[in-house]
Amino acid sequence: IELACQLGLERSSGSLLDLICKCYERWGRALPARLDGQFALVIADGATGDILITRDALGVIPLYWEIKARSVRFASRMRDMVDRAPSNDLNLREVERYILFGGAVSDQTCYSSIKRLELGTSIWIHNGQVSRDIHWDPRSLNRIYYRNSNEYIEQFVELVEKSVKGSLLNSSSPWIALSGGLDSNTILHPAVHSRSNLQAYSIVAPKWPEEDESKWIKRIVGKTGIPWTAINAEDILPFNDLPDEFCGSPDAVVLYRNLHAKLNSLVDRDVLLTGDGGDSFMGAQMGPVPSHLADPIFWGVRSGVVEHLRQWLRQSIPERSMGYWLLHGILLPSMRHLLRRNVRQPHYHLHPSWLHCGRPLISKSRALRPKAVAPHCRAPGQQAILDDLWQCAEDTTAVDKTYSNRHPLFNRPLFEFLWSIPWSQKQLPLCDRYLQRRALKGIVDDDIRTRIGYGIGTRCFIEGLRRSREWQDYLCDGPAIADIGFVDADAWRKAIQQACVGQTNAEPLLVRAITVEVWLKQLSERQRNSL
Repeated sequence: IELACQLGLERSSGSLLDLICKCYERWGRALPARLDGQFALVIADGATGDILITRDALGVIPLYWEIKARSVRFASRMRDMVDRAPSNDLNLREVERYILFGGAVSDQTCYSSIKRLELGTSIWIHNGQVSRDIHWDPRSLNRIYYRNSNEYIEQFVELVEKSVKGSLLNSSSPWIALSGGLDSNTILHPAVHSRSNLQAYSIVAPKWPEEDESKWIKRIVGKTGIPWTAINAEDILPFNDLPDEFCGSPDAVVLYRNLHAKLNSLVDRDVLLTGDGGDSFMGAQMGPVPSHLADPIFWGVRSGVVEHLRQWLRQSIPERSMGYWLLHGILLPSMRHLLRRNVRQPHYHLHPSWLHCGRPLISKSRALRPKAVAPHCRAPGQQAILDDLWQCAEDTTAVDKTYSNRHPLFNRPLFEFLWSIPWSQKQLPLCDRYLQRRALKGIVDDDIRTRIGYGIGTRCFIEGLRRSREWQDYLCDGPAIADIGFVDADAWRKAIQQACVGQTNAEPLLVRAITVEVWLKQLSERQRNSL
């Protein structure tokens, strides 16, 4: 509607696609800066031969592209880029980086010739020449200061409500993925008020009380009255069937096909809202030490550093010494920021014995020391937010989904607001997600609003692998990941056996290595079939 008004058109006069084409005729190469939402878009101009390749500012929808033999290919799923013929131009450095750190952080993919379009950027092809445009950059935003705390809450609530309402457009029977945590409950209230026929589903684990959130979810469902479907975690365990569908690149989605099949039948062809995004930039405590304590130095307000140190020294639990906060809260984040490394340290420091690539100290691999790829910010705290966004924005589309995922918290105006407000409104020593928790006051029960918990994860992974002898044999029989030198074959087999009994040393690395193993075996099979 807003775009149509800018063009002086009636919105009802044509389709959204027609409207975007008219916008392109008006603004041309500058079009991406005018668009908001979650989209991937390619425009080929038949009159000039120009091609515009772009995606949404926060990079929710993936977009891959390649120029070969004077032709341009593109897709929002990697598997569609390599469907025609298996590719031998593997980018092993990117594969190694993925195992060690995860995330889709740059324009590199596991194939040397295929590029990922980075979020906030566009590709412009004119006369065969490729240019890269930046159409969204939050670093230029002005900082926001309100008179009192309530104004921050009001603006936050308004932005969430608007985003949820927009996410429900063109839906007839929408669903929401509901947990006992903050993010899904942040969007639940406005979604229920916007659509009376909203339904919810949750994954529960009655057999594993330590990981089961059903007691919280049932209270939320009882308070809102929303129709609710509980899915038992045991019915959707990973490693249920061996992968028979080519994924195109390493992707954990191949392990959880049962869940996606269940959602296809449940949501059908409608919209599914998720709370994805909250961990990225709402002030979640990512790691044991906040990343913004040194920010006043970079803003030229040194007295602010002393104030930060005193606050975290007095109020943090467990208690830490002044030397600890100086080293881990000021010195190390500042040095990593100046050296263009990720400001936050990895969440784990273990390097499993089965992994040969990226060994600390002795490895010459550049993957072990990845430079930050997000735009360089002025201060470490802001850099940490942008680094998080760059790593976790993409919504995987490696499987066929009948429904449409919508992520209201991955919303540009909401991100820009949270980016620009003071850290004191987002994170305190004894309270992460400070603004988000205050906004939920009176909407959810206080013990839910203030709880710190995590959903189902490790136990499902262990149980799924333990119960599937087929998968164990598949992973241990001639591991392809050992053939390229990333793991020791015998140690890898032992790691799989240990995982079956709950010993998952550095589990995130193991999960990503398993997805690499699946991908490599699928590539090998496709190459054999093409001969």
